[in-house]
Amino acid sequence: NAIPLDRATPDAAPEPPNSTPIIGAVPEPHATREPQMLELAHFQVISAALFAIGIYGVLARRSAVLILMSIELMLNAVNVNLIGFAAFGDFTEDQRALGQVLIIFVITIAAAELALAIAIILRLYRNRSSVNIDQINLMKW
Repeated sequence: NAIPLDRATPDAAPEPPNSTPIIGAVPEPHATREPQMLELAHFQVISAALFAIGIYGVLARRSAVLILMSIELMLNAVNVNLIGFAAFGDFTEDQRALGQVLIIFVITIAAAELALAIAIILRLYRNRSSVNIDQINLMKW
């Protein structure tokens, strides 16, 4: 039983219920409110938003490192979408296992792509002193 701060003396009479809020008391949960569950649409909206941010990053950025980060964001958006479909789809256990293996392959390919791209970017930076895409014309004839 929590005691309000204005009635902290030991000889004070107990306060009638629901007259004033008690400091530090936890409010009662609403009986009509149900917990919200995640649905497939939530995963798809998050995945689409991540993919759109990644597309914007690839198209609008000039730095090779930021473009690489945007590509990684797009690959992670695909993973979120695959996880959503695996969780909410009506699949057998073999099909779910195949989907999880596909996600592991996407993560592995993303890691290998990141390592190779960082190595290329570092080599370009050593040769050109810049990672700006507009200034790199090494492959032009």
